[in-house]
Amino acid sequence: MLKEGDVVYGKIVEYFDEDRVVMDCVNTSGASGGEGFGPLHGGGLLYRVTPAYARYLLSGKMDVLNVLGAKVPFEIVVGVNGMFWVASQEKERERAFLETCILGSAIQKMERLVAGQQGVDEKRILEVLKKEMAAR
Repeated sequence: MLKEGDVVYGKIVEYFDEDRVVMDCVNTSGASGGEGFGPLHGGGLLYRVTPAYARYLLSGKMDVLNVLGAKVPFEIVVGVNGMFWVASQEKERERAFLETCILGSAIQKMERLVAGQQGVDEKRILEVLKKEMAAR
């Protein structure tokens, strides 16, 4: 059912080497954490951050995703490998693409604030979002 180029939300079950990896992209465990496994649809874009920052986003210690989501509704999938997929919930196609680009870039830029120990609060998050919007 998958085709080349599909972005898939799943988990690595077994890793032998670069050419032999077993991946599970179907929720076979019945655990609630598996909902949403499979191909990601909706015009989202894939971005890369460090695995440490991805784990930080997943930990909930920093409210970046909630603050951004209050301003621009979006869907996001974050992998512990440092990849994240984001898609604006905007219905109009061109605006959705622009919002998705802005969100992805803003989330990436937050990593510098976190790594720099500059302190990340709602005000700083919104400043980064505003700068990204102005740049587009």
